[in-house]
Amino acid sequence: MWLYVDPSPEPVVVLLLSVAGFFRDDIHGFIGKNVFTLTPKNRLIRDLDAAKLSFVNSEFINPRILDDLCGWLSDTGDQVVSINIADSNESNRYFGDITVEEPDEGFPIVKCTSEEGWISYKYIGRSFSGLHIVQTWSNGGGSGIFCNLLLVTLSLDSALEYNGTENEKRTRYVIKLIGSLPLGDRYEGEISYKFRFLFIPACSGRKSLREKRLRVLVL
Repeated sequence: MWLYVDPSPEPVVVLLLSVAGFFRDDIHGFIGKNVFTLTPKNRLIRDLDAAKLSFVNSEFINPRILDDLCGWLSDTGDQVVSINIADSNESNRYFGDITVEEPDEGFPIVKCTSEEGWISYKYIGRSFSGLHIVQTWSNGGGSGIFCNLLLVTLSLDSALEYNGTENEKRTRYVIKLIGSLPLGDRYEGEISYKFRFLFIPACSGRKSLREKRLRVLVL
């Protein structure tokens, strides 16, 4: 009716957006003769054994990617919240020597050393909702070893890429920061995730931020 009364582009746009909203999809634009739809509902990756790059398999996610998600100690808030793992994992930006330590119990400890220092991580577990919990340690060259707990998601999303002649749709493998818990300098507690609870013990480290044990429900 609106289009009949007002023959203009606005009713068509509203109709398209309404249809897109009904199917929980977004129409991001018209590129030449092609119409691309990019869904905002990312497909979460829960099973790490099936992922090519992960925190537990032989093809590990580069620890320096997690360092970017942690941000600088001198800053507050979140600056980098998501990174395309597939294109970044072996990029010059995240170059470094990667080593893997296999402890007697638990998941491997993956470490990347570069001129700026080193960053390592250990996988803790996955929540029911698909959050992956990762413990990180970082050193910028001094005596401090700063520890964080990162809550991240791994997902597949869609993007537009220009191949030299036209735009095409492609899939990206994305890590996204959902939250973090700073543990301070030289934290020494054994963190665990059981029965939907994240257990953070008190620490005897010299500059730890966790002097009392903490139990956090992570669904």
